[in-house]
Formats: sequence, C-alpha cells, structure tokens
Amino acid sequence: MINRQKLNDALLEYKKYFGNRWDGVNRQEKFKWQAVKCFQDNWDIDAEDFADMLKRSLDKTGSFLASAKIVVMIEKCPCPI
Repeated sequence: MINRQKLNDALLEYKKYFGNRWDGVNRQEKFKWQAVKCFQDNWDIDAEDFADMLKRSLDKTGSFLASAKIVVMIEKCPCPI
C-alpha cells in the first residue's frame, strides 16, 4: 500500500523543484507548452471543416513543426478524411 503522506511530500518537493527550474526553462520552452495547449483546445477529429480545425490546432506550433505544409496538403486532398 502506498504511504499517502510520503507521496504527498514527494509531490510537494517535485513541484518546488519544477517551479524553480521552470523560471529558466520558461523563457526557452514556454512556446512548446502553448502549442500543445492550443492543439488540445482545438483538435476535433469529427470537425466538419477538417482543414480549418487542423489550422487552428497547429496555430501555435511556430517554426518547430512544418504545420503550414501539413495544412496545405490537407486542403488540397480531395478525399474524405
């Protein structure tokens, strides 16, 4: 059985460590987390306009993903997805 107090203590220590590390990482990595959040907020596999949904989902990917090319390919694809 898990000792809940030890688990809670470990989680608190991890959060403190992560919080301290996040300040330095945040400036360089924040855009990745924002891109993931944007994707999660906009993704809908059943969207009527798949290309538009995909464009919105990938909107925050910036230069680290060739999202513009992906969207163009989807827009030109005549087949249903």
